[in-house]
Amino acid sequence: MWLFLHDMKFLLLLSFSFVLSSTLSHAGNMFGPAAFRNGSPLVSGNDGTYQATARAQNVTGIFRFAYSGGSQTSDPAKNNWIFFINGQIQKGTVQANLSDSNLDGVFDSASSVSSSTNSTISLPYIVINQNNNSSGTFSGNLQENSPNGTFTGEGFLQGLPNTNGEVFIIAEGTTVTGTPPNTVSRTSVQVGAVPFTLAGGSIPKTTFSFRGVRTSTSATTATTATQAAN
Repeated sequence: MWLFLHDMKFLLLLSFSFVLSSTLSHAGNMFGPAAFRNGSPLVSGNDGTYQATARAQNVTGIFRFAYSGGSQTSDPAKNNWIFFINGQIQKGTVQANLSDSNLDGVFDSASSVSSSTNSTISLPYIVINQNNNSSGTFSGNLQENSPNGTFTGEGFLQGLPNTNGEVFIIAEGTTVTGTPPNTVSRTSVQVGAVPFTLAGGSIPKTTFSFRGVRTSTSATTATTATQAAN
């Protein structure tokens, strides 16, 4: 009898030791992400390239963003979006924030005027920026302990509003003063301002759901058409 009780006590102690060891090894998962992950639910931290597909009726889109050193990179080629909405292509840059397992972001219209330092222009010269793009937001969740960094959520895009502004026209001319033969020619510059209104984007507020993964543990540059957002 004494030998039987002694063996039972040994087995109980062994079982308790195993349970305690397992509990401690998973303590990081039970009470939140480990400190070395910088608050990320992913074992390897937040760094990497994330890409998602967005879908809704008459909507197909792709957006991507990249993290390096625990924060989003500033390179537009690594943080961009392109959507096909009701027959129109809309595109821009992405601003995203990962906080624990929460994901929030903004789709920037990224309107810009292309220029070249290798060419010259002749005055008068007029440039009017387009205003037919869209902007929006998205939010979702990064799955805890996901081996591939899966994230899901919802968002919306909406056409930009009308924009009022002025076009400044700069022209070079010659002013002649005096009477012949005593005339003086002077070069002058005239500046004029013409008000205008740019019609906003035609895309109504459009909601969508998205699903994506971390495609790389490093910040990579887009090799698809999304890079055209620049």
